[in-house]
Amino acid sequence: MTMAEIRKLLKLLDETTEDRVDFKNRVIHFQGYTFVFRDWELKTRESYARVKYSSKVTSAGFWRTILKYSMEHLQEIKNINDLNLEDSEYDLCYGASLKTLLPTLKFGGDESLFDVWMFVKTPEGYMFPATFYYGPTGTSIGGWLLYRAKKVFPPEFFSIINFSPFDLSHDKLDAFVEALELSLKMVPMTDFYGVSRGDHGYTILGVKNGEPYLTDLGWVYDEIRVDKQSSGSIDLNKRYYVEGYVEEQNYATWCVDCILEQEIEVPHYPIFIDGYKDRPVCEICDKKLKMKIVKYNSELNEGD
Repeated sequence: MTMAEIRKLLKLLDETTEDRVDFKNRVIHFQGYTFVFRDWELKTRESYARVKYSSKVTSAGFWRTILKYSMEHLQEIKNINDLNLEDSEYDLCYGASLKTLLPTLKFGGDESLFDVWMFVKTPEGYMFPATFYYGPTGTSIGGWLLYRAKKVFPPEFFSIINFSPFDLSHDKLDAFVEALELSLKMVPMTDFYGVSRGDHGYTILGVKNGEPYLTDLGWVYDEIRVDKQSSGSIDLNKRYYVEGYVEEQNYATWCVDCILEQEIEVPHYPIFIDGYKDRPVCEICDKKLKMKIVKYNSELNEGD
């Protein structure tokens, strides 16, 4: 780590009273708060953008609202159906704002949709690193206790940390979460989607034309039968996965974009083929499906 990185970061934490978005430096100033966002998975990121040993501080977005409502109306709630869970999709809009700020951000994964690193300065002058992510318990904010932060970050960076989000009082934590949520609403949304694997299978989540959506794919997304989808032999040492889908009944093939555009119903299956010469085309847009090589998985070659 160079001191130049630290000086540049501190320069971004100016004393501005104006609410504004600095797209170039991926910074939002809002009501005395400053939020610096970084894609920690990017190889060219600053060396201080680390997420090791971070843990959840609090829920955010829809799930924080639901938890607060549940505590206030505990006696009235008899089962989960008494809660309105439909608005949970709107947390995906945070991902669309992050996509604008961090164009390189990748979406999807095991029980995960996105995960970004932040550096925060509060109106009181508290400065600390944090994470903002969509994980198993929905939209959440993570962070470090000071003793853990000292183990994770270089001494030069740790020297500018003067607080931990775990030490925020209830009211100040509420104010911090609300400021983060409202600051991201200042950022225009960019369409995105990702595939997340959870307890009930795979789900496509994203924002299209400014509207959030999610589509359950079920477990058939990876429990495919190769002999249903490919004529001829498959080289099990070099397997090509086409980034598209085939419908179980009539073997029609579609690309990911057309799946989303046409709102095609599931179930459908990922496509494994023999090589580039056999690459299929989408039956809607006629474009050849994109391909990537994946490792052999014996489960994919099981018969019925």
